[in-house]
Amino acid sequence: DLKKTAKAEKSKKEETTGRMKKAKSEKDT
Repeated sequence: DLKKTAKAEKSKKEETTGRMKKAKSEKDT
């Protein structure tokens, strides 16, 4: 199902973005 795939891609992308933001904030402190 295409919608499910798109949702998975979106959540994966958000997870990656969140991890990068977390790493950046940890580096800043």
